[in-house]
Amino acid sequence: MSVKFGSKCISSRVISLVEGPAMPGTEDNADGFLIVSEYQVIQHNETKYKIIKVIGRGNSAYAFQAESRLISQSILERKVVVLKIFRSNPLSTTMANDEYRFINNAIHGHSAEETVSFPKIYDFFTYKGHPVIVMEQYGPSLYDHFMNIFKMEEIKSQDNPNLHGMEILHVQYLMRQLVKALSLLHPTGCIHADIKPENILFDHLPKRFQNFVLIDFSSSFSTEWKCTYPITTSFYRPPEVSLCLPYNQSLDIWSLGCVAYEAFVGAPLFPQFDDDKLLANFEKSLGPIPKEMIEQSPVRTRYFDGLNLKVQIEDSIHHDYIRMISELYYTRAQSKEQFQRELELRAQLADFVSSCLKYSPADRPTVQDLLKHPFIVDA
Repeated sequence: MSVKFGSKCISSRVISLVEGPAMPGTEDNADGFLIVSEYQVIQHNETKYKIIKVIGRGNSAYAFQAESRLISQSILERKVVVLKIFRSNPLSTTMANDEYRFINNAIHGHSAEETVSFPKIYDFFTYKGHPVIVMEQYGPSLYDHFMNIFKMEEIKSQDNPNLHGMEILHVQYLMRQLVKALSLLHPTGCIHADIKPENILFDHLPKRFQNFVLIDFSSSFSTEWKCTYPITTSFYRPPEVSLCLPYNQSLDIWSLGCVAYEAFVGAPLFPQFDDDKLLANFEKSLGPIPKEMIEQSPVRTRYFDGLNLKVQIEDSIHHDYIRMISELYYTRAQSKEQFQRELELRAQLADFVSSCLKYSPADRPTVQDLLKHPFIVDA
């Protein structure tokens, strides 16, 4: 999107966005991040990027809002973009290369309409030893949207009966877009591995029936890699990851089920930071963890006495997640036909979530299966 900015007075004081001090012989701080100041200009080939502000930070990179323009263009032809600047170390370089490759592999050979849920990349280059990905700027994240709702309604606790997320039709539209995105990503042999509200952006400002964009492929990896180390943000982490068992693309399906519940209810289904409490939360909602998974886990003695969990958690209204989806407060008046339709959609959503949250990865649907699910087909 092209943006015309009005005139403003810019202070001569340099404001550091990523602070130093610089390590000897570099412009990096002790953590390996590039030291960046407000209004700093980064040039690649014929394009200049003027840094405006930090809009996000992860373990491997900072994300900056920036103004982009070709040297030959007028200053009024500036465009707002996002610069994702990675650390200058081998691991971060690999993550940047993988992110660029995974996105391009997924969208290759598909139309713009089919790939609308993937971030649009404008450039990829190295600046002073740091990989940089330039991409489209989108609206707020699903997480930001929920936080704004919480602030407006002054929700004090997760068990507040006035909790609500998005309307059921909006959740259905969101899930259809995410399932379609995974239907392009998974056949390339990629696992996203970090599907969560923070990584799902509104195309622009939040409104009904708009596009969503799945971002942050820096944690993604190939199915060819044999992994058992902990990944995925804990709220959306499947049991095989907590138990250090082998995992595959079905971990994205589990995360998708968690996001579907949270999008509708407005609160996470498994809000635990520690794996022992997370496993206890699973059992509260889904019943006992299968014996074979416990026995195969190399960390079973850390969490279990025999087949019994060492840690327990208090009951929550979210443990009966099917009931929460079915009985959540209706926020607006509806006709009899609309009410009946909503009941049908809620039943479909409950089944969709339930199918994604199977303990065994082999029992979860594939993304191709989900494309045929009534909740997705009817969207």
